[in-house]
Amino acid sequence: MFKKKIINIASVDLTKYSPAALRKIGKISNCATVFLPENPSNEFIEAYSEIKLFNVANVIRVPQNKQICITNGVQVLANVSADNVYVVNGAAVVLSAVSDEPVSFIVNGSVIYREGLNINFLCVNGAAEMFKCNPDKLKVFTNKIEINADFIRNCETGANILCDNKMKIAQDVSEEMLKEKELYFICMNKVYCKKEVYGYIAANSQMMNKIITDEEEYRNWDKKFI
Repeated sequence: MFKKKIINIASVDLTKYSPAALRKIGKISNCATVFLPENPSNEFIEAYSEIKLFNVANVIRVPQNKQICITNGVQVLANVSADNVYVVNGAAVVLSAVSDEPVSFIVNGSVIYREGLNINFLCVNGAAEMFKCNPDKLKVFTNKIEINADFIRNCETGANILCDNKMKIAQDVSEEMLKEKELYFICMNKVYCKKEVYGYIAANSQMMNKIITDEEEYRNWDKKFI
């Protein structure tokens, strides 16, 4: 009997599979997470054991009463629920939860979450960090962005600027401008800035990578190899 192969996929949810359906799978390869029911039957276990696993990072048991919610790309999540298990493939910002119960997350990429949230990280392949944020003043950019003086003049005071890619603070931006607007920066990658504003950026930002002040890298910040 021909058996199908599941290859090069971020996650595989087998929680609702029957033993007969499992026996149609011959191989799971290059997968970050495989989900299984928390209390499977003996038949389920026997059928699952026949599947060949290669380069599977995690096998997670999911309670029957929980739903798996998968996000891809860049997502802003509000009112997350303890009734779900959230799988982040990419990047996510978690702003709020519906209750104080712990909310389960599996991260294949990066997650930042608001201070005070009860997050239970089952697995992190990448990074997860807490941040202080005013969700009403959060501005999200899913690609590279250059913050220049015009941007700052038109930005509301106290704004939180989140970038999923690289960020550059333009040469026409002064420390006085940044202080006046009380901006806070959240970056999933590198921040490029001049040395004159490094102090403010370092004290008022959170990032998954680092701050770059090298002149050559600053000039070529949008090149793929930088």
